[in-house]
Amino acid sequence: MAYNASFMMMASTPLLDGGLGLAVRCISVTCASLTNGKPWQLGLMLAISSILGVLIAKDGITFFVRRLGWYGTLRTTAFAHVVLFPLIALAGAIARYEGGIGSMTGMMLLLVLIAYEIGETSFT
Repeated sequence: MAYNASFMMMASTPLLDGGLGLAVRCISVTCASLTNGKPWQLGLMLAISSILGVLIAKDGITFFVRRLGWYGTLRTTAFAHVVLFPLIALAGAIARYEGGIGSMTGMMLLLVLIAYEIGETSFT
């Protein structure tokens, strides 16, 4: 639950303030090049997260259980939560370096979504 709130807060915070700037419309000329200001990107990420959640819960966990057993799967899903929050901070740093949501930030955000969905399966 803490991830949902912190990710939405980071995603909607302006890029210059340490966020991803997804839901921010910047009007001034100086910050127009530093924020994308496309709120639909935030909705797209939530949709991708939901689709990943279904796929990982349906197929991914059975794969992990067959390979690692129940205890190994539990450790893997718990470790995904440990990796999740540093990945969010790293995605923010890469977004500031790229000046917005670029290809590297997009790949980091995909890793964030995958780690989140793998971690969420530990509760099911």
